[in-house]
Amino acid sequence: MKINFHVERLVLEGVPLDLANRVQLKTALERELTRMLQNGLSERISAGGALDRIRGGTITLVHDVTPNGLGSSIAQAIHAGVGKHHPQPAQPPDRRSRE
Repeated sequence: MKINFHVERLVLEGVPLDLANRVQLKTALERELTRMLQNGLSERISAGGALDRIRGGTITLVHDVTPNGLGSSIAQAIHAGVGKHHPQPAQPPDRRSRE
């Protein structure tokens, strides 16, 4: 399966990035999103067609975030809206006594 994914514009208000940092962020975002999308697309997306918007996840900015870290966080937020999610296995109940 071939996936063509186009992000027209990414606006990061209040995040000071020089050109070198923007390139690092873009590279990290592409690398992480490519890795994550290897598991496929959500049913809504794989049904086909163009969508104007897709609601993704959220990210929390920390003061010392790196361009690579921010790119990965953005990719994870995008993946939350477009990626195939595998259900987590059920965890056995915690049998420890509560004293």
